[in-house]
Amino acid sequence: MLSIHIVIEVDAVNGRLGHGTIYINSKNLNEMAKELAVKFREGISISNSWPKWPEKIEGKRAYWQIRPYIRYLKGKLLYSYGLRIDLLGEIRVPIALSKWYIEKDTVYLDARVEKPMSAIIGPFVYKGYPINWQGKMRVEKGDNYDYIIISSIGNTISLSAKIRPVQPLVTGFFEYEAEESEIPIKVISPRNAEIKRKIIARLPDLLIKNSVN
Repeated sequence: MLSIHIVIEVDAVNGRLGHGTIYINSKNLNEMAKELAVKFREGISISNSWPKWPEKIEGKRAYWQIRPYIRYLKGKLLYSYGLRIDLLGEIRVPIALSKWYIEKDTVYLDARVEKPMSAIIGPFVYKGYPINWQGKMRVEKGDNYDYIIISSIGNTISLSAKIRPVQPLVTGFFEYEAEESEIPIKVISPRNAEIKRKIIARLPDLLIKNSVN
């Protein structure tokens, strides 16, 4: 059976769309579809796509020929096709942001959310120092940096965390599973595929010396 993963990037503050990616995977080459057809919601359009422009556009629909490649995912051989679409337009983001700034070497985030989601904040160079938070908190560690992840419990996600002023900026985004009605595109072919949809709602970068309040 085919699986399709759709990821939409959007501005968390104003709902302005960035790009969308579509990944099609199959364990069997004979089951891989020959064509990807995408329908755009009203008010949404395409400005570019990679690795190629659609073979055909009819109204609010665009069509790409699928040329699969082989890759390994979690130790398994898959036949895959990936497409990136640059999108124009806006969508509604179920996030009401009240705090996102740096003050006295402390990062502040406070948001009301309408559905389960997580906020990923970082990088914190060397180590992040959480002070207060609402939600379920965990830390993902890399080489000399941390990312703090707050998953919603109820309708609030909040965090205050100390940061070392040795880095230029802090980034952040919300991540959540989405229903078909929440995203600006619909895959109309191939059919009978298992589809997962995710939205990445990006926050403005916070400059350490010129914080946003």
